Amino acid sequence: MKKQGRTPSSVTIYDLEKGQYVAATNVASLQTKKADRKMLRLLILKIFFYRLQSTKTELMGTFILVFAGRGGIVVEERDKVLTHLGVAAVFGLVIMALVYTVGHISGAHINPAISLALSSVGKLSLQELPIYIICQIVGATAAAAALNLIITNVSINVAVNVPVGNPWASLVVEIIITFILSTVIFATATDPKAPGEMVGIAVCGVAACNALFAGPLSGCSMNPARSLGPALIALNFNGLWVYILGPVFGALCELGSIRVFLYKNR
Repeated sequence: MKKQGRTPSSVTIYDLEKGQYVAATNVASLQTKKADRKMLRLLILKIFFYRLQSTKTELMGTFILVFAGRGGIVVEERDKVLTHLGVAAVFGLVIMALVYTVGHISGAHINPAISLALSSVGKLSLQELPIYIICQIVGATAAAAALNLIITNVSINVAVNVPVGNPWASLVVEIIITFILSTVIFATATDPKAPGEMVGIAVCGVAACNALFAGPLSGCSMNPARSLGPALIALNFNGLWVYILGPVFGALCELGSIRVFLYKNR
């Protein structure tokens, strides 16, 4: 790679990368620069694979959420064994499991509305936001497709969120319950003073509580991906706008209140 030459003034080394002779006194600096470039490449690869792991985790987490949660609805429709209480418990328990399992990897957003809200306060970079949302939608759609293939004697339409009665009333319910969910998430997961070990229990509790009382009112989505995935597989887009606008607006509305009530004196 290198060959030595001699000039009247100093010893030189021929650098093939530059195609010229370089003074021997500069060899150490050249080696340092090469080492720095190698470290930079390793750092870029590390960041790339870290982001890949985070986004892959969001895809997997949303798949699990929809497969278990919407699967509970389909099983209840077919066998009548879970009851409304059981379906709400399934949603809450699977969210708690995901928070404790993948929360330290990707944050366990598993919800485009939550990702958008966290990005707006700097907890998620704008570069990662669209990747997170795409992975969440893909995971939810794949879960709905799997349910549709596995459970053939019940239509996947039963897992599709459809407004109960007046769509505007369902929209208001979705805004309120997503506001409640986001408040709990921000107060427990993003506040350094909050006990971190309680995040999963708190989020699980509020998700199950919302599902219990709001399920009959709006279907209790709180999550655009959770509604969009089954709608894409069933090709049923009746009232889908409610379950996209409601959670997004509810999560963003929560940002103003969290600053006023929780961070005002900090």
